Amino acid sequence: PPLRRGQLGPRGEAPIPPGSSTRLTWEEKGDQVVGWDPQSGCALLLRSTPLNGYDLVSPLRWLVHWGITAAGGILMHAASVGRKEVESVHGALLIGEAGYGKSTTTLACLSQGWLTCGDDAVAVIKEGGNWVAYAIYAAIKTKLAHPASAPPDLPSAGVNSVTWDIAGTKRVHLLTSTDSQTLCDRMLIDALILLDPDADPGADCLAATPAQARLRATPSTLLPLPFEREAALHRIGTLASQVPATLLPRRATLAQTVIDLARLLP
Repeated sequence: PPLRRGQLGPRGEAPIPPGSSTRLTWEEKGDQVVGWDPQSGCALLLRSTPLNGYDLVSPLRWLVHWGITAAGGILMHAASVGRKEVESVHGALLIGEAGYGKSTTTLACLSQGWLTCGDDAVAVIKEGGNWVAYAIYAAIKTKLAHPASAPPDLPSAGVNSVTWDIAGTKRVHLLTSTDSQTLCDRMLIDALILLDPDADPGADCLAATPAQARLRATPSTLLPLPFEREAALHRIGTLASQVPATLLPRRATLAQTVIDLARLLP
């Protein structure tokens, strides 16, 4: 039957038909409808406008959210950086709101030979006794900045990437390396790093409580997730209680930030 606006949830969500597991959302701002049937795996995307730059960089994001949630994980609003140790890559999730420096810090680490398992949207799943990050998208987005405060230029650092600007506000760095020397598909998460842009740049790194980590990670992770919010909240809380977290002030230089991260990782 036809749906009316009053029957939709705050994120434009509705089960179709009522009581079924099939999900439908109408994103009014983007003028698009996304539907998904988790039992059959079938999905659809309907929109009346062309894809914008953000859609091209991280396509079908709601469907990815739902799929990762159905698989027992969560798509975190976070970046990831790490280093290869013997047979696996170990690293940290960088957690913070938009503008806190997650992407810029990731680029700084890549320029020093580190790896990433994704920026902005990282799939995180509990496997045995470990929390594991999986890469979903290969693009890193940074704000267009004055050259004096711009992140490192990846090509000059030996990192293969293609760069372009979108929406007049963001710069996209698409990682083109296929040899796992820059973008890895799997990373063991040993630490949560809570980026703190308001702290004294010279302050020490401080251990954070699970409550602080949960509070920092929850709002922007849940915002685009119209279904399964309770399951997502539970998983964020479990992650925060099992992985040590540290508050990292925004340093005067990116080089110092990378040094701090190297010291904080086990």
